[in-house]
Amino acid sequence: MNHPTMNYNEKRKLQREIDILDFAMTELREYLDTHPYDRDAVSYYQKYALMKKQAVNDYTMKYGMICIDTPGAAPDEWRWAKAPMPWEGGDC
Repeated sequence: MNHPTMNYNEKRKLQREIDILDFAMTELREYLDTHPYDRDAVSYYQKYALMKKQAVNDYTMKYGMICIDTPGAAPDEWRWAKAPMPWEGGDC
């Protein structure tokens, strides 16, 4: 039987992974603004972008949308508004 705390911890771990990847990508974008020909940095950025995409997809499949522009959102309805708001226990 899955304990709610286990699911919460897994959810938070996945959120943290997404946050870390997002931070790394932000730093790399800023670096690439001044070093646009650094192939290693471009390669790292692409690697982290794929990792973040997978992590966001995993999160979305397990827990619902993590951000308003999550890939795979239904085009015929605005699911973001249907998700619990942060004050209702949802994520922001």
